[in-house]
Amino acid sequence: MIRNSGSLPRLDRGRMINTPGAFDKKYELVSPEEGGILGEGMNGAVRLAKDRFTGEQVAVKTLSLVNLSPMKRDMLYDEINIYLPLSHPNIVRLNEVYEEPGDRIILVMEACLGGELYERLAKLNRYSERDAAKILRHILYAVSYLHSLNICHRDLKLENFVYTDDTEDSRLKLCDFGFGTIVHGEGPDGDSPLTAALGSVHYVAPEVLEGRYGLQCDMWSVGVILYMLLSGTPPFDGSDDREVAEAVRHAPLKLSGSRWDCISSSAKDLVRNLLCRDPTKRLTATQALQHEWCGS
Repeated sequence: MIRNSGSLPRLDRGRMINTPGAFDKKYELVSPEEGGILGEGMNGAVRLAKDRFTGEQVAVKTLSLVNLSPMKRDMLYDEINIYLPLSHPNIVRLNEVYEEPGDRIILVMEACLGGELYERLAKLNRYSERDAAKILRHILYAVSYLHSLNICHRDLKLENFVYTDDTEDSRLKLCDFGFGTIVHGEGPDGDSPLTAALGSVHYVAPEVLEGRYGLQCDMWSVGVILYMLLSGTPPFDGSDDREVAEAVRHAPLKLSGSRWDCISSSAKDLVRNLLCRDPTKRLTATQALQHEWCGS
C-alpha cells in the first residue's frame, strides 16, 4: 500500500483532552448485557456510553497506539485531524478525543443506533426510486460538504452510512474517516493527485486502481451505492477481488434486464454519469444534486 506523505499535519494535541481519568469522570460505559457493544472493527469494539451528567448516549471507540506501525499512527492522526472540526447534519459528529495513559486514544462520537444503510438494503433487496432519491440526497449533501473542504473520504460504501435511530424517517449520516485525506490545489484532482490504493474493491473508482486520482473518486463510489439501491446488486462483480477490479476497469455498465426494466430513464442517466470512467466527465456532488432525478 502506497501512502502520500506530508499531506496533513501531525495530530494537534492541543485539541485533545489529556487529563488522566477525565473520560471515566464524564462517561460510564454501558455493559454488553445492556446492548453496550455497537460494533466490532479491526481496531476494537465501538461501545455505547452515557454522559454521567446529562444522560446523553455516545459511541466510544478506544484505540491502542502500542502496536501500531508509524504509518498506521499517521493514518489515525490524519483521521482525527480531518474528522474533529467537521460539522454537518449528514456526518456523524466526533465530539471529543481523549489521550489516556498507556498510549490509548478514545474517540467520543455521536451515537447512531439505527443501523447501517447496508442492513436496511439487505432487508428490502432494493429501494423504490423515490426512496432511493431521498437517500442519495443525504449522501450527496455529506459528500458535497466534504469536497467543499477538499476532503476526499475514499471509503464511501453502504456500511459507512448509518441511521440516527430505527425509525423510517431517521436521518442518514456518514461515518468512518480512516481513509480520509486532503486534496491540495484547485480542481477535482488538485495539484498533487493521490496515489494510495485504498477503499473497498466493489466501490473503488478505476482511477484509484490506476494509482492517480482526486476528489472525483468519491463520486464513483456514490454511483455504485445508487446502482445498488436501485437494483440490489453491485454494478461490477467477480469471484475474487482481482476479477472485481478487472470488471471495474473494463466491464460494460449493465442497465438492462428484469431489475432495470422498471427503472426510469432519468435514474439510469444519473447512474451513467456517476459511473463514468473518465473522472473529468463524471458528475460532481453539486452537479448530481442538480440532476432532475434527485428532485423526484
